[in-house]
Amino acid sequence: MRIRQEETIDRCRFCFMCRHVCSLARATHEEGVTPRSQGLVLSLINRDAASADPDVIRNIYNCTQCRWCKEWCEGGWDFSVCTIAAREALLENDQAPADIRQLIDHLAGQPKPAATRSETCADTSAKTSTDILLLAEPVWADDAVAQTQQAADLLQKAGLSFAVTGAASPALRLYLLGACAAAARQLKELIEVIRQSGCQTVVALSPGDVFLLRELPELLETTPLPESVKVRTMADLLADLIENGQLVLKPDSRNFTWHDDDFSARYTHETDALPALLRAIPGAGVTAPTWRGNHARSSGGASAGCVEPTIIARLADLRLQELAATGADCIVTMTADDSALLGKAGDGKLQVLTLVALVTSLI
Repeated sequence: MRIRQEETIDRCRFCFMCRHVCSLARATHEEGVTPRSQGLVLSLINRDAASADPDVIRNIYNCTQCRWCKEWCEGGWDFSVCTIAAREALLENDQAPADIRQLIDHLAGQPKPAATRSETCADTSAKTSTDILLLAEPVWADDAVAQTQQAADLLQKAGLSFAVTGAASPALRLYLLGACAAAARQLKELIEVIRQSGCQTVVALSPGDVFLLRELPELLETTPLPESVKVRTMADLLADLIENGQLVLKPDSRNFTWHDDDFSARYTHETDALPALLRAIPGAGVTAPTWRGNHARSSGGASAGCVEPTIIARLADLRLQELAATGADCIVTMTADDSALLGKAGDGKLQVLTLVALVTSLI
């Protein structure tokens, strides 16, 4: 078996610098799951000095793809792509676990997205000239309910003219599982839907879809979006609508904090809109989260890269503890997945809401 990304693997295999921020190591307390340890094993496999035994395969698929290792690296190396390459090699060599192959087949067979025009409010003077396409939110966590309809209702209340994709794209999850060929096909189909919609702005409920459209075409060597099409997060758009008076928030006296998800914090590096929006709520208190004394940039609590439920639950519990330490009454997240995972980890005393649900309740 040959694993691509050899240069990065060889650079990382002797370096300990990111081991203390590895989300997988934080959940398991195992040294063998860190990028340095996995780099050593992947390097040995490439040199035909070791094989991918069940423990090695388990570690490869348990990586959360949180990208803490890349964020912390002084040399700018990204070990997360080595994990993707290893997963791709396992699939090519028919060594991927059966449940992973079944999941990939299920994702690859999901309905294709299609843009459906939404009716706007009766006051046509309130419409903007911007053509917007709202991407249906992909969800994968148990009990997560996509925010797509709620988000569409908010855009309609704001008087916007927009369309909505009827199905979420599984392209990002396929890529994270190493099914790069299937991910490329799904991404190509999504980009074609966007092209045919004629929109100038794509709004993503999932920050992962921002990465999907901005950076993944180059990684998967597929045709990118036209440069004229802008990709924004829902938080970014909502902040503008509130600032412009198109949506007016009622007062709320609760104290809020927020969860910076993995994709916002370390894939797209767009973490300002959510706290800015919370601070725009009349009467609300807002407390910034911390992570060991630094501004929080998540801890892998809801990464779509991991396939082990116990690790996902452990990371969600750790993240909830960090956010509860702020003394907030309510945690606000960008995604339905994070809301479900953090809510399940809690005891019900600390409320967890998606941003869309919060704004809906205050309109």
